[in-house]
Amino acid sequence: MMDANDYIQLAELLHNLAGSFASLRMYEGLEIAREFENAVKKNNKAFAADAHKKLRAYLERFMHYTAQLSV
Repeated sequence: MMDANDYIQLAELLHNLAGSFASLRMYEGLEIAREFENAVKKNNKAFAADAHKKLRAYLERFMHYTAQLSV
């Protein structure tokens, strides 16, 4: 079980990740990271779990496509 500090750190990480997505114009990732961050801040575990799954799938797709760019 996570304590309050863990939730604060997770929300901060997600906020930073959202900023990185915005900088890279990765708007789908930005939206998912914001959903995840908001769910964590509201302590909505079901919504956070759903957002986590979406984020993992998004990042897995990203990694798949970037792997194809290797020379």
